[in-house]
Formats: sequence, structure tokens, C-alpha cells
Amino acid sequence: MFRLVILGLISFLIFTIFGCNQTEISEEKANKYIKLSEEIITLLNNQQYEDLIERFDRNFRVNVTKDGFQNLEPLIEDSGDFIEIEKTSVEREKDYYVVIHAVKYSKEHRIFTIKFDHNDEVSDLLIQ
Repeated sequence: MFRLVILGLISFLIFTIFGCNQTEISEEKANKYIKLSEEIITLLNNQQYEDLIERFDRNFRVNVTKDGFQNLEPLIEDSGDFIEIEKTSVEREKDYYVVIHAVKYSKEHRIFTIKFDHNDEVSDLLIQ
């Protein structure tokens, strides 16, 4: 009986600690960031690097140049033609919204992770 009480208390504490720390993202907010991130992927696929860089926050803009994106061209080209975004998730990390897309190309699948700051500017972009 004592073990059941202890197990119950531990379960309650775990639920309280982890359950309360997760922030729900409204469907409206999630859709907003999905749309923004899809625009980023489109700009990248169409090699519109100047337009893409304009969407970056100040810190990211300083570290990334048009030439840096041209180094990504082989990665995108080797993936083949863009087909569709297969899966999407939106998460909140402190003051950032992170959108993860599983993207299908004709030859490869890629994972895009795009982080947005409070001004809806891209603060990080990762392509795997």
C-alpha cells in the first residue's frame, strides 16, 4: 500500500512538472508560422536569396550572405524537383516558434527547421 502511495505521488509530480511547462500553440498561431515557413522554403527553392535574407533577423542576416546560400544550391539541386511538404510541426521554445517540415523532393527527402523570433523574422534555418 505504501508503495502505491509513493508511486502515485511520483506520477503526480512528474505530470505536474512536465505537463505545466508545455505551452499550447493555438491553431491560428501555428498556421501563421507554417505559412511563413513555407514562404521561406519557396524562396530557397527558387534561389531568391536576397528576398530570403530580408526575412532574417539582424543577427542571422549578419552571419549569412547570398554567397553562403549559393553553397546550398548543390544540396537543393541534388534533391531533385520539389514535390510537397509531407509533414509539419510547430513548437514553442522560449521566445521562439520553431517549424519543422519534412519535405519531399523527386530524389531526396529533406528536413527544414526554421526558427522565428517575436518579430516573425527568421533567426535560424537548418536543412538536413
